[in-house]
Amino acid sequence: MSFVVLVDCNNFYVSCERVFKPCLEQRPVVVLSNNDGCVIARSKEAKELGIEMGTPFFKCRELLLHNGGSIFSSNYSLYGDLSSRVMQILSLYPAEIEIYSIDEAFLVFPESYSDRYISLGRDIRESVKKMTGIPVSVGISKTRTLAKVANHIAKHSQSGVYSFFTEQHIQSVLKKTPVENIWGIGYKYAKKLQQNNIYHAHDLCGLPDTWIRKLLTKKGLQTVWELRGVSCIESTAIRIEKKAINTSRSFSYPVTKKTDIYEALSTFTTLNAEKLRKQNSCTQIVCVYLSTNRFKETPQYSSFHSIALPFPTAETSLLIKASFEGLDRIYREGYLYKKTGCLFVALSSQKASINNLFYPSYYDSFSNNMMVAMDSLNEKYGRDTLYYASSGISRFWSMKRELLTSAYTTSWKQLKEVEYSEI
Repeated sequence: MSFVVLVDCNNFYVSCERVFKPCLEQRPVVVLSNNDGCVIARSKEAKELGIEMGTPFFKCRELLLHNGGSIFSSNYSLYGDLSSRVMQILSLYPAEIEIYSIDEAFLVFPESYSDRYISLGRDIRESVKKMTGIPVSVGISKTRTLAKVANHIAKHSQSGVYSFFTEQHIQSVLKKTPVENIWGIGYKYAKKLQQNNIYHAHDLCGLPDTWIRKLLTKKGLQTVWELRGVSCIESTAIRIEKKAINTSRSFSYPVTKKTDIYEALSTFTTLNAEKLRKQNSCTQIVCVYLSTNRFKETPQYSSFHSIALPFPTAETSLLIKASFEGLDRIYREGYLYKKTGCLFVALSSQKASINNLFYPSYYDSFSNNMMVAMDSLNEKYGRDTLYYASSGISRFWSMKRELLTSAYTTSWKQLKEVEYSEI
């Protein structure tokens, strides 16, 4: 029988910052959300200070600094690159890899490796740490859901690796696992279970299937079967194409100039178009929205407009033109704008035919070749190696990231410098 290994990076954003700043080890560290608003990642030491996820920066700043802590803005290019490196290492193992999130992946090993799953877990942990500097926890069991439970225990163990396979061991662990800690059981369902005097995973597994399905739906029943040791959750490696693509940001300061909003909208539309091409899709409807800050005592305004294109496309220039047309329809002078965004809907796949004599399929056109070349250069040499002038140069409107570290791994200009002297 095959077995599942869940590899989860510990406090991933914080760990990425520590790779290039070893002095941060054993110190409280937090990473902030867009515009340096709230805490979205915490080190173990920061958690021990009582700092919760989502805590506004201004509420915990003094506490962190008083305790020798460090604070960082989100460096998504760095985190994404280190995530890719971790996943590349995991892909070297003789298993089916299922990337679940930026910091998690399942490895499904064949039965032939079942006699050395502990040594595999230790080897994975040591290899990732040695080659990337990122610490990981490894949970091993019969199913994905049980591997999640094992990983939760591994995070609090000294070895960082935990496994359980025998029925007696599984039942022992499930008796100590609260229902709110079960993968797939959300906050609302956990409350419903607790209202029915079901507090642990072991209690849930002993209930009739009909009752479970009625309360938790089909997916909840699959989760329970997984806890019973029966693998029935489909591979997370199957990528589901998005039905809509959206990019939006809040400005670092109130924006009044239409030209600044043009630049932001051009940038967001470009990002949307890249996502669109990655899944080999096209869009025929571009939606633009704009709003002021509803938390400020200033005149309020928000609006939304959709532009229908004559044919599906993924060409950035055409999509930018459509988004500008949408902005022209909704922009009003005299307001302090806080946020804008671009949404693509009515997506179609590369294979879909447009049945139009005058417009060839985008993926058979010259425009596609141009976009492929542009995407390749940006992927190889870094984001915005090539970009449309309408996205601006200075971008004063961009989100505030005053505590941003360098892009050590994705920009030649920001490579880490090491001082060396002969003894």
